[in-house]
Amino acid sequence: MRKLEKKNYGIQPLLTPIRIDVSKQEQEDILNRKKEYEEVGIFLDPLGEDSVVLREIPAYMEPGEEKEIILDFLNRTEGKESSEPELYDLMAKCVACRSAIKKGDQLSDPILAEILNRLSYCENPSRCPHGRPTLVKLSRDDLERMFHRK
Repeated sequence: MRKLEKKNYGIQPLLTPIRIDVSKQEQEDILNRKKEYEEVGIFLDPLGEDSVVLREIPAYMEPGEEKEIILDFLNRTEGKESSEPELYDLMAKCVACRSAIKKGDQLSDPILAEILNRLSYCENPSRCPHGRPTLVKLSRDDLERMFHRK
């Protein structure tokens, strides 16, 4: 997220551009904001009347996640005026959510230790970028009640 805030990233041209189907109105809205999107590293061009093609992305995006991240970002910016810093912040949140550990993911002890270590460096370690809790404090009484020991 800090790299994104400092605009300290490269642009990655895609070997195979990604087609994104949208309505005619959405395409028009996207093209009207083309320069704004390019400021955050998203390069889109029209493709026919009801789609756009994603040609370049910020280099920090994980391969295979591009379309979902961009769709999430476009949906969140649709119909909203946003300043450049707000667009960077929103992009960071979209990327963070897509690359987050999900329910059911298997994690090793070293990975868990690294996550906890990195969490200690966050500005607000108790919340994700969208405001949901990342930590829950449970008292001994809470645990005993959960396991019917009290």
